[in-house]
Amino acid sequence: MVEADEKNQKFNLIELLQQLPPPIYTDPEYVTPTELGGNPTPLSFGDEATGRLKPSLIPANFNGVERTEAQLRLLQFFTELARDVGVVELRCLYNGGGDEGFARMEWLRFADTRQLDPRTFFDSVLDTNAREKLAELGQTADPIQFSKDPAYYAFESTIALLFVWCLMLPYYGTSQPTTYGAIRVDLVAFTIRDEMDIGPPPM
Repeated sequence: MVEADEKNQKFNLIELLQQLPPPIYTDPEYVTPTELGGNPTPLSFGDEATGRLKPSLIPANFNGVERTEAQLRLLQFFTELARDVGVVELRCLYNGGGDEGFARMEWLRFADTRQLDPRTFFDSVLDTNAREKLAELGQTADPIQFSKDPAYYAFESTIALLFVWCLMLPYYGTSQPTTYGAIRVDLVAFTIRDEMDIGPPPM
């Protein structure tokens, strides 16, 4: 709720936003990550032989050195965890524009071609220790939490956003036209690639 001083009226911002007409997506144009100031696609983000992520994956000048190191620890933990249980690829959706950027994991695919949504994977594959570690690392990597379940938030949202940042760089959601898309993260070849053939996000 926001109170206007002059007229002493209260406005519910959520209700006002809900009254706005839905956005209209016309003539979308594919823009490469490099055109948005990001990295070329596909992007190599780690060493196939050792399984280690590249230390320079996320620019330190965006969040400061300590927080960047925490974000890399979260990505490293997730990458090792996912590979250990047989995940070979995941797909993440992103959208941004104005002053914010968002991302979420859509699915994880196993070597045997099974494909799970993040909620099912989190509930049926991860044990208590893994969830507790995700919560711990997630809250350090992303102190601003929007969920009562920090472990799942770190898994489904923060990790997806970090992978998008690796390719698009952390500035993709700010001072840009409205953008949306998807990335594929290959946990075997250690590459991130942007997808060209994705339609507009659901209304």
